[in-house]
Amino acid sequence: SAGAFTPQCRISPSSPTFQSSFRKKRHATKIQAFDKLKELAEETQSIIKETNSSLTPTDYIEQEQDTSSIREWLRESIFLGIDPTPDIVAIATIYFVEGALGLARLAQTFLLKDELHLGPAELSALTGLFTLPWTIKPLYGFLSDGIPLFGYRRRSYLIAAGVTGFL
Repeated sequence: SAGAFTPQCRISPSSPTFQSSFRKKRHATKIQAFDKLKELAEETQSIIKETNSSLTPTDYIEQEQDTSSIREWLRESIFLGIDPTPDIVAIATIYFVEGALGLARLAQTFLLKDELHLGPAELSALTGLFTLPWTIKPLYGFLSDGIPLFGYRRRSYLIAAGVTGFL
């Protein structure tokens, strides 16, 4: 056809010329990336040298002694001679939280007794009502695991509980 454009030279991706130029470009890109990484590494090393040059070996020893003295104080005064390993600290944290919850319960008791003027029987009944959901929680777990509703083990029970609470 007279008006159709036909390229004079066509290079396919599989031709050796294309492959060679592609490799050269890829190699140049890798070199640029490597140079940039090298530059960043040198910058980082200079920052580290500047930071560490202000510290002397005695500073490191003093920091270590400060840490060990704090650890020693914790062991002797807080943990009653027990070495504060991560397991011991976790257990102590759990007991601390339980104690804090006990303080909250104490405030709740005073609110119900002093502000709302409830008697001992009414206070006991309300406390039992407050703990009822935690009491039936294991039963609810067995029920939802053993008897799925609408093909779901937990989702349907959560929706049912939400609807019940809404009503």
